[in-house]
Amino acid sequence: CITALVSAYDQPTQYRASLLNQMPSELRKPWTSTLSARVATGSTRDSFNGHENKTALFNAYGPFKIAHLGLGLQNVTSASRAQTQAYWGNGAANFTDSGTNVANYLNDVNNRGDAEFAGRFKLQECDVMFQQNIMWGLYLQGYLPIKDYKIDSIAAKNVGTAQVRTIGMENFIKNVLPDVLKENGFAPYDQAWNKTGVGDAAVSLGWHGATDRLDGLITRISGCMQAGGLIPTGATRDEDVVFALPMGSNGHWGVAARAAGELEVWEALSLGAQVGSTLFFSKMHTMRLHTDMLKKQNGWIALEKGRADVDQGSLWDVGAYVKAGGSMVKGLTLILGYSFICQERTRVHVKDSAFLKDVIAAQAALAQPNFVAQDDVANADNRFNSWQTQTFHCSLQYQPPLRVSPLFKVE
Repeated sequence: CITALVSAYDQPTQYRASLLNQMPSELRKPWTSTLSARVATGSTRDSFNGHENKTALFNAYGPFKIAHLGLGLQNVTSASRAQTQAYWGNGAANFTDSGTNVANYLNDVNNRGDAEFAGRFKLQECDVMFQQNIMWGLYLQGYLPIKDYKIDSIAAKNVGTAQVRTIGMENFIKNVLPDVLKENGFAPYDQAWNKTGVGDAAVSLGWHGATDRLDGLITRISGCMQAGGLIPTGATRDEDVVFALPMGSNGHWGVAARAAGELEVWEALSLGAQVGSTLFFSKMHTMRLHTDMLKKQNGWIALEKGRADVDQGSLWDVGAYVKAGGSMVKGLTLILGYSFICQERTRVHVKDSAFLKDVIAAQAALAQPNFVAQDDVANADNRFNSWQTQTFHCSLQYQPPLRVSPLFKVE
């Protein structure tokens, strides 16, 4: 990620490296205003999986379980879902021989029917921040990101066994999977996706202060605290595009808080640290939910739509940095920093009586009514796992000293 003008606040996300949060503007004079912007761009073809190993872009959650996509799906016998019926319907020699029989769902749990999806992700982002100082160190801060996402060069390949039962997986992935996705309301998975718009806005009230009346090793101490709200102005994820991203927190409101401190040593070296958190409110979504019985369900593709109350995991970040002022050029600063970001696991609570209805009915008939629980199946999705990132920062900043003369002078 290449960044220019790194003075704006950053709201961390999973799909890009975090940007370093530092102290806000030091214009502590009452009623002064600052407007800053940061432009960032980046591109990648890789991601990191749960073992922190590099993998194909869309395989961060593990290989896609293609043979399990239609297991537990409602209305498989619909006339508009001919291919789905052919491979996951009752009584056919397909991926499952038994339709809603849960015991047979679990036969292909290893690397049978696994696929890997590669692609390229590009991001351009402009973060705009406005800060209005009030008095006594109080300030009001507003933040709005403007983003442009692009995902293209999408390709799939079989990484499991050559066959699952009598079905050749290479042929299925290339020639049949596109029809299955179309029948279930998806756009073609290899179609390039591009989205431009605003992300989630943040509005905060904060306080900052500093003292310069120090002698010896530490010549200055400054600090700030701020709290506010995250407003879901960003578009939500398009559930009918396999590889789509939300522009923000997918429609969730949040409460954000942050604190930072900085020590200046010998008027040449500054040491800073910050900690922040965003707590999200739950929200009802109509979303794609996996329907198979695996303990761990991999991949971005889920054929069934259902209503669920989504409790998005809280987001935490901590960071530290050191700034060294240039002795040769006044206003030149070298910054080295480190950030750690963590988001807790997301939980979904299914609010749709049709979800897994046939499977639950089949188990009730077998006197196993408690074998299937809607929430247990839905939450086995690895897309909802917690995630964390670590980022090392290095930047060179130049801020020329400005001297503004008054327009009028009264003697």
